[in-house]
Amino acid sequence: MLSTENIYYRIGKKLILSAINAQFLPGEFNMILGPNGSGKSSFLKIFSGEIQHFEGNVFYGAKNIREIKKETLAKNRAVMSQQPELSFPLMVDEVVMMGRYPHFAFNPGKKDIAICNEVMERMNLQLFKERNYLTLSGGEKQRVQYARVLAQVWEKPANGYRYLFLDEPQQAWTLITSRNFYR
Repeated sequence: MLSTENIYYRIGKKLILSAINAQFLPGEFNMILGPNGSGKSSFLKIFSGEIQHFEGNVFYGAKNIREIKKETLAKNRAVMSQQPELSFPLMVDEVVMMGRYPHFAFNPGKKDIAICNEVMERMNLQLFKERNYLTLSGGEKQRVQYARVLAQVWEKPANGYRYLFLDEPQQAWTLITSRNFYR
């Protein structure tokens, strides 16, 4: 379970989040709803570990996020931000492989390659595999980014859960509701 306790977050003197408590149960699809500028993305960045200067606590199971090594967190949770930026001319399969970076030291192993191939197949990206990411349409880029985060959390961890955080993914909602991606 992922839970937050009394989350307070300020940017300068402006209070963005105040006394936020939440519980996200495993195996559940959770949504955070609110108007633009209400702090949804800031809250996601806090409980995903991207923002570290906040008051309160975030727990992955019984462990406080402040006690979890970044490498361990990166293997068990993936984040797709609102507008993932990438300005390098990488091939689509290289972008998807970026999701596996937390799982290997220098070069991807056979398992990493197999996982990326499986994710690209499920996302119908086989024909895009050797295309330059920068030449894709906006929707195609989003599909590739979604494949990247799926590749990151594809494997079940030895203990605990996998977490996939999507910050306003337009096209991913259709994919999530229409297909079963995880094994």
